[in-house]
Amino acid sequence: MRFWLALTALLLLSVQAVPASAGVLDRIRAEGVLHCGGTVRPGLAFPGPDGRLAGLEVDLCRAVATAVLGPSARVDFHAYLLPASYAPLRQGRDELSFLTQSEIVDADLIGAVLPGPPVFFESDAVLVPAASPAQRVADLAGQNVCAEPGTGAERSIAPWFAARHLALRYFPFQESDEELDAYYAGHCSAMVNEITSVAAIRVEAADDGHPSRLLPDPLAAYPIVAVTGLGDPRWSALVGWIVPAVMRPQPAADSVATTFGLAPDWQAALSHGVGDYDAIFRRNLGSDSRLDLPPGLNTLWSEGGLFCPPYSE
Repeated sequence: MRFWLALTALLLLSVQAVPASAGVLDRIRAEGVLHCGGTVRPGLAFPGPDGRLAGLEVDLCRAVATAVLGPSARVDFHAYLLPASYAPLRQGRDELSFLTQSEIVDADLIGAVLPGPPVFFESDAVLVPAASPAQRVADLAGQNVCAEPGTGAERSIAPWFAARHLALRYFPFQESDEELDAYYAGHCSAMVNEITSVAAIRVEAADDGHPSRLLPDPLAAYPIVAVTGLGDPRWSALVGWIVPAVMRPQPAADSVATTFGLAPDWQAALSHGVGDYDAIFRRNLGSDSRLDLPPGLNTLWSEGGLFCPPYSE
């Protein structure tokens, strides 16, 4: 966390070196819209019945837009699906994105973006039939565990079992539909994927008459972070202050408003328009959604999670 504090401080120091007329914030205000993007994930950025993306990341994009544009803010949130779809981010047309470190590397964005504060801690999780005797991942030793090749979840299975000297019978499936059919038929004792994905599979399986449950121990965990371009440190610094304010109101709100020219009540407008992080999580991923995931790692450090806003010390 001290790394993020130091980084934010450096960005704030560089604010004076960037002409206001050339800043990203001025462009956003002129256009009246914030352009955001992210990888498709259930509960984070996923097409709804109307085909529009919705989820926690979309709401966080709206929160940042509300802070800088006011209650009438508009957002344009689109998905990164293919290598070419990252072009708006690489060219600076997307002002805010949400990615993992691996996605930044795989998309060859290391020299084009600045990773910012975490917004969600994703994890690789295991789904089993409701009637399975397995209560922990270790109980699956010697049984068929299925996953899609090339995913982070696939890469986390072998090290997890090897570290505990447990036998692993891994079965890869190229198609998710084939994997789900094998799971229904009992050929897969468990399925492994990101927890957001297996939570969505759990919903689908229940609808198909195959009730399932998540095992409590994750195979791996990693942050999805707010990402900005390298061209405007002033904008990156502002995002670095707004995102933690969604977690909990921050005492530096007046200073942030003065430094960046925000409305004095920007923090209240953000809270009123989008809600705090707990509410955003609850309606997209938690008890008010069909995914029904516990917050787990996505709570403040004082509540057993991994979030530690810079004003907590």
